[in-house]
Amino acid sequence: MTHCLTPLSGVKSSKRGSRNPLLNRGFLLDPLPTEDPEPSTTPVFLEEPQDSYVIRNKPATLSCKARHALQVYFECNGRLAENRQHSVQQYVNPMTGVRQVEVSVDVTRGDVEKILAGDVYSCYCFAWSSTGRIRSRKAIITLACEYNL
Repeated sequence: MTHCLTPLSGVKSSKRGSRNPLLNRGFLLDPLPTEDPEPSTTPVFLEEPQDSYVIRNKPATLSCKARHALQVYFECNGRLAENRQHSVQQYVNPMTGVRQVEVSVDVTRGDVEKILAGDVYSCYCFAWSSTGRIRSRKAIITLACEYNL
């Protein structure tokens, strides 16, 4: 466990020459969390991907954020979308010690056009940890405007 010195405002030692030199200076040791306080917790989504449109040459960006996850990733139409991932951000909340991972992926017009007629282009976000894996809602991506020439 890691300790942090926290200054005490207006607190003085009641004994002169106390054996604890930190208390004489107005500091106490506060433990900081060094690992997830709930290590057996399965991942939880904080943000799930939403249905979106590809507009002309502007790709649709899907985002996903999960707590208690070691890895967060997208699968689109049954295939891992790792080669198209736009960004991955990982951080630990300093107040709670809980890990959060945020991932976004771009879906282009070309991706959507490769789908056979009658099928839809869809993506799921998955969050994984040693205690389990969860799947997000299905996000459907469509072209904003289709022209049949």
